[in-house]
Amino acid sequence: MKVRSNDFTYKGPALRIAAQQIRPGANHLRAAKYLQGQLHTIGIESTIDLVEASHLSSSENLAKYDLFVCGILLGEDRLLSLLATLQSTLYTIYPTVDDRTKKIIDKKVREIRLSQEESIRWIKYFEIEEMLKSMHAIFFLNHRFHAVYEPEDSPYEGVQLDSNGRVDYRKVWRRWDNKYRI
Repeated sequence: MKVRSNDFTYKGPALRIAAQQIRPGANHLRAAKYLQGQLHTIGIESTIDLVEASHLSSSENLAKYDLFVCGILLGEDRLLSLLATLQSTLYTIYPTVDDRTKKIIDKKVREIRLSQEESIRWIKYFEIEEMLKSMHAIFFLNHRFHAVYEPEDSPYEGVQLDSNGRVDYRKVWRRWDNKYRI
């Protein structure tokens, strides 16, 4: 999208972008500004507002904003978390698609839940993602993971990521067996 198209001119009002505000200081403003810059390069002006995560999918905000920049945190069972997200009215995907698309999503989710084979379940999930991308219900879908790599011989215990993808150092402790005596 770096090249401006000569045969495209947007003459409508500035697009309104809602950036998810998770809590004070934790939001998706940076990603929204990147999107705004990409839109600007092709001649589309936009504005950005921070919107509380709990209010993002309200009917008022769904009617007010053209684009939503947000993220989700997945639980241990990533597929279960994704399926819950797809059909949740708390997120912006399901409430913004038409009834026909909701029926397709519901049918595929049922197929996933009934499937015994993990690879088939993921294939069907990615079919839903592709459908939503082709309909422009989701753009710039990014799968990002946080991980902690800890050596097997580390003297530290309790190294885990918290819900923000950070190590909670209050839960880290050092083993005091003979191997690690100072």
